[in-house]
Amino acid sequence: RIIRELLAFEPASRGTNLAAAVRHLSRTRVRRGLVFLVSDFLDPIDERALRLLASRHEAIAVVIEDPREKDLPRMGMVRFEDPETGRAGVVDLSGSSRLRGFRSAAIEHEAMRDASLRGAGVDRVVLRTSEPFIVELERFLRRREALR
Repeated sequence: RIIRELLAFEPASRGTNLAAAVRHLSRTRVRRGLVFLVSDFLDPIDERALRLLASRHEAIAVVIEDPREKDLPRMGMVRFEDPETGRAGVVDLSGSSRLRGFRSAAIEHEAMRDASLRGAGVDRVVLRTSEPFIVELERFLRRREALR
């Protein structure tokens, strides 16, 4: 049933709002359960909402990362489009200082994301699009089991 509903789902808009989903889940799920939050977590994290969710449920953040978003190659002028908002812009990726800036911002974002998840008491597993996800997921689950 869940797979059928996921496949048939038609979103009302292109954007996402993880904080609203977390708040909704905290209000509607009465019984304690296991919650997987699957996202790229590029939007700011509502640590308060996540903390409330983690106090009521066992919460695991499944972070999807694409290494190409951090290590951009020199490509000259490139047009980017945000798939959620449709906003587009042109960025000059010919200079190494611009590329270092992108990488630095990505690393800083990861550190802030991880600190927010830890602060909210939410476990985290990072799955990279460049690697088979099953290996890292299995490693994560084995570590969790060993800590119990």
